[in-house]
Amino acid sequence: MAAKTDSSTRIFAHRILLKHVESMIGEVEGVRTAADIESIHRMRVASRRLRNALDLFGDIIPQKRLQRWKKSVKTITKSLGAARDLDVQIEVVSAFIQQTEPRNTAGVRRLRNRLLQKRQELQQKVQQTMSQAMADGQLLDMRERLSPPPAPAMEGMDPAAVLESAVLPEDINQVSPLLYYRAVNSIFKRLDSFLAYEIAMYDPANITELHAMRIQAKWLRYAIETFSPLYPDELKKPLNAARDTQEFLGQIHDCDVWAGYLPGFIKREYKLTKKYYGTDAPFNFLKPGLEAFALDRAEARIKLYQDFLVQWAAWQKDGIWDKLRLSLTEPLAAPPSQQEPQVTGD
Repeated sequence: MAAKTDSSTRIFAHRILLKHVESMIGEVEGVRTAADIESIHRMRVASRRLRNALDLFGDIIPQKRLQRWKKSVKTITKSLGAARDLDVQIEVVSAFIQQTEPRNTAGVRRLRNRLLQKRQELQQKVQQTMSQAMADGQLLDMRERLSPPPAPAMEGMDPAAVLESAVLPEDINQVSPLLYYRAVNSIFKRLDSFLAYEIAMYDPANITELHAMRIQAKWLRYAIETFSPLYPDELKKPLNAARDTQEFLGQIHDCDVWAGYLPGFIKREYKLTKKYYGTDAPFNFLKPGLEAFALDRAEARIKLYQDFLVQWAAWQKDGIWDKLRLSLTEPLAAPPSQQEPQVTGD
């Protein structure tokens, strides 16, 4: 069953969607030129937020158009993933080089050089992605259809026609119960999916489950961010908790990726060094640094996991997720005769 909607919901949705579209368009040139590695990060985050908003408000958009928009945005998110992951890995290795012993630098510099080579190879694909993103016209179509017209163009327009044409007024006089119901249903659903991983979370060996929990934390965070302007406290505490969970589990996942990648990398570099020099002796200059970096990532993983459990216990003691549910439903705590019937989320 599709969620019910009204003008208040449509105006709110269009503002949220337009904000993320504009953020993506604003990063296109920076991603294309690679002048600032944070451009890719900002573009990916904006694209995920836009995908989230399209899921939350997809029922107010014609379905064929919605599918075109979602496909285009998802392509951008996925195509930039490998480049962003390499940017993060290069930053981690560079930081390790700055603080490690001199005897370790040869190995980790070799690792960084290999990552830089892969990143340079990917840049052409990144540029193609940006060109295709602008060429297919979906981002520009979103901006055009979601942007309100100049005030004079609104005069005399029938309200129904305004909504159907995706042309919306600038002001919302009041937030409707239907918009609050949408917030409740959307966030409750994602909160339940997120908390379903809590039991598995207590075993550090549950790599797959911890990664899945991170993904659920991300979508929960974006849902809370989307609706937070509707609430007096902007849901700051649970929003920060979801963001911190995503950060903790993201860094833990990065350590797990290193654990899976480094043994193979060391073997490949050993074979390449022996083939090039005709002996494995030169590899002795690389081995200490690569092993030191692998140990550093393993130790970082242990500490991150322990810190996360401590923080999680603090959140649980504070009852943060129960308080989130109460905060969400508080605006709807009216006498039964004044409440709207319950509706389901997207």
